[in-house]
Amino acid sequence: MYKASFALGNGVDNIIISSVINTSAVGLVSNYTLIRKELEMLIRQFYNAVIPSVGNLSVTATDEKQHEVFSNLLFLDFWISCFCSVSYFVIIQPFISLWLGDKYLLSITVAAALAVDFYLSCMLNPISSFRTANGVFIQGQYRPLVMVIINVVLSIIFGKLWGIPGVFIATITARLLTQWYDPFLLYKLVFKQSPRKFYFHYYSYLLLTTLCGAFVYFITDYIHVENIILNLAIRAVLCILIPNAMIIILYHKKSEFKYCISQTKKIRSKVVKKFKR
Repeated sequence: MYKASFALGNGVDNIIISSVINTSAVGLVSNYTLIRKELEMLIRQFYNAVIPSVGNLSVTATDEKQHEVFSNLLFLDFWISCFCSVSYFVIIQPFISLWLGDKYLLSITVAAALAVDFYLSCMLNPISSFRTANGVFIQGQYRPLVMVIINVVLSIIFGKLWGIPGVFIATITARLLTQWYDPFLLYKLVFKQSPRKFYFHYYSYLLLTTLCGAFVYFITDYIHVENIILNLAIRAVLCILIPNAMIIILYHKKSEFKYCISQTKKIRSKVVKKFKR
């Protein structure tokens, strides 16, 4: 059910855009979604590699230890998702302009909707990893199907009302209305504790990412540079500096942040040792 609904959900937006708006719009949207899908694939590969370790953890560790590791992975995923979604939102327009030309540009609303949907999709990765590793399937088997149904109905309605942005706003709405159920099951069946703190962190992460994206966008929009390549470079530098700086300032005292830094140092030391050899 999860795999089939995931495959079905990936093709729904293009079908509805083609039928409700026009076929040429699908081609314009595909330029935007191509880059997004490549980013999603890279991030998903990391979590696919994590699943065996999480599976071993589910057998050998206590519920509290599993929850600790999950919280650390969630924060790491937030950091990656925040940086990537903000960068996508800020850079995608000038990148499309440089790559294909201004006539292939869509509205900034489409870019924003795609960035938010990308963020929500990526934030499901640690939840999916722990759900898969702990075998929590049957209890939530209809959740992704319900999401697809809501997505189809709202996409038709919103697509007729607002065009291409409406289709992606429908997808975001469907995610927000249904994806809360997976972590609820995880906390109930695996961690055996209330998911209240999770929802607080999850939505605070979402709020921070939204504010960060808006802040970086308005700064880059205020800076007028005629040269497209230079404009793209300035946006890239700001995307590297501002989101990471905000996360470091706000979370540097948190245990999750310290865990991410310690793991980064371990990876760096291993890489250095390999190069020395």
